[in-house]
Amino acid sequence: MKVLSILFLVLTIQFQSLAQGIWHNYNSTNGLFDNHVKSIEGDYVNNIWIGMGSGSVGDGIDKFDGLAWTHYDTSNSALTSNAIRQIRSDKNGNIWICFFGGFVNSALNLTKFDGASWLTYHTANSDILSNNILDIQIDKHNNIWTSSHEGFFANSYTGVYDLVIDNNDNVWVSTRCEGLYKFDGNTWERIQGLPYLGCSFEVAVDKGNNVWFSEQGSGVWTNKTDVARLNEKKGLTFNIYPNPSNNDFFIKHNLQAEADFCLNNLMGTSVFNKTIQPELEETRIHDLNLDSGIYFWKISQKNMVVGSGKIVIQKN
Repeated sequence: MKVLSILFLVLTIQFQSLAQGIWHNYNSTNGLFDNHVKSIEGDYVNNIWIGMGSGSVGDGIDKFDGLAWTHYDTSNSALTSNAIRQIRSDKNGNIWICFFGGFVNSALNLTKFDGASWLTYHTANSDILSNNILDIQIDKHNNIWTSSHEGFFANSYTGVYDLVIDNNDNVWVSTRCEGLYKFDGNTWERIQGLPYLGCSFEVAVDKGNNVWFSEQGSGVWTNKTDVARLNEKKGLTFNIYPNPSNNDFFIKHNLQAEADFCLNNLMGTSVFNKTIQPELEETRIHDLNLDSGIYFWKISQKNMVVGSGKIVIQKN
């Protein structure tokens, strides 16, 4: 019986390995110039471009066509720096590169490589707003989008941390101290109801075209409407009413254990906290004396958020 169990375990592990595929490792011993890889990009003819950079230093770019490796750096090409931040490939086969900036061994510009020649873009020879490029994105129309500390507007001092393009070709921009913006090709729109503590970071789009936005002071925000189903699976329901409220509202719930209610303002600062007792199906919140505006509530149990939403306060 023990032999059969061991045989079953071995066969299970083997089948799992086959299902997960065979993974190959490329490193400095078998083709890759250096192991400190920062960026990977596949182009339209299936070449793999690998950028090597670690902030202050780097080792340029490797191209792998499936058989042979080609290495590019400042010694054998017109690359202006070896400290590679990001690589992108457009539909015309051009490779776009930006670099880590502000260091001795780095450069500040945007570089294009068409397979034969290198072209450098900077504020002196193009319309880009900054030489310190942080991110490159290419939309389905082959437009090149770049973000920088100077943002997108010629007269703006708002820095851009990250940008992403969704399936509808909307551009979503995470800024340094102005929150999240959306550009539909004609109009810029600041997304209301999100905090902006000056520490906004990445923005991403999932396969369902839902937007996810990270903010240091308050976690992760999303416009995905079915997130609440997670709590539905737990059987937990919450209703905050009336909403809008004049600083007097109720929390209706079906909690089976004690929970913590927290109310934050737009800056992510906690303005009210209260313990909710499970034996009371409704908990009244009153005499808050909050200013009119949008506030965000969350209900937690054992440091895990089990409910969240927003409420509008309208003072009489």
